[in-house]
Amino acid sequence: MRAKKYLKNREKTMFFYDEVERIINDLYDLRLDKEATELYYKEILISDMKFEDWEGKHKEWENITKKYGLGLDEPEYIKNKWEVDKDDAFGIREQLLEVVENDETFGYITFLLSGKKGCVPNQEKIKEAILKEPIDELEMANARILELEQQLIKLNDTNIQNLCDLKQLTEERKAISKVYLSDQFGMKIDYIRIINCLYELGFFRNGNYSGLILQ
Repeated sequence: MRAKKYLKNREKTMFFYDEVERIINDLYDLRLDKEATELYYKEILISDMKFEDWEGKHKEWENITKKYGLGLDEPEYIKNKWEVDKDDAFGIREQLLEVVENDETFGYITFLLSGKKGCVPNQEKIKEAILKEPIDELEMANARILELEQQLIKLNDTNIQNLCDLKQLTEERKAISKVYLSDQFGMKIDYIRIINCLYELGFFRNGNYSGLILQ
């Protein structure tokens, strides 16, 4: 499954969704560039590892300085402003791997995240997968159109049922009242709009003088 489609399916359940989405978008144009992908990985995705490395060097510097009194330069921790939070980095990498591991176009970053040294990505396969991408995106678009069509049909059915219920209520009112809604086209819809406006303005109250909830 394409990474973006998989990510969309996990939008409501993935804890680091926003970060993973940003990273996917960043890496999208780097998929054929092995060196650029490696640089992004080192600069953005492993802030926790970089911090641990700096901590080790800093402790070593402290021990040497205290023991020998040498004027060695203190190791400096350089933070990239775009890197992920070091406390979240491991979880973000895990969820990013979950998203990209079945998408061949992200072969280089999958290789780095998985740590499977024997599975070196093949650039030709990555190219082929990228060339097939427009077809997959078209299929996704068609599926989305069908989904929206079904939602529209359902919405229209609901509106028609509401109008039928209103018509039935109007007929019932006619039987007991000399005052009833006009049969002129569109007037009943206007009536509903007016009632909604009055509700929004707070014209309706219940017996306790508190606001009504529109059903």
